[in-house]
Amino acid sequence: LSAAPAVRAGAPLEAERIEFWLWFDRLSDALTSRQREVLLLRYQSDLTDAEIGRILGLSEPGVRSLASRAISSLRQHPELLR
Repeated sequence: LSAAPAVRAGAPLEAERIEFWLWFDRLSDALTSRQREVLLLRYQSDLTDAEIGRILGLSEPGVRSLASRAISSLRQHPELLR
């Protein structure tokens, strides 16, 4: 019998997910708190624009606009321009 520890099939994927969110946390300093919140609700919590709108007190188009501005800001981040 092997003494090697069992590795969960999803472990590498989970490690990549954690690494991504740590990276996002560093980049998100360039965002306003509302921009950061809308991206976290959309991509980490996987909520719809309607659900995010209810949480943040915005219309669905307002959520999309805020998310678009946040993504645009991140695209201009110096770490991404290298």
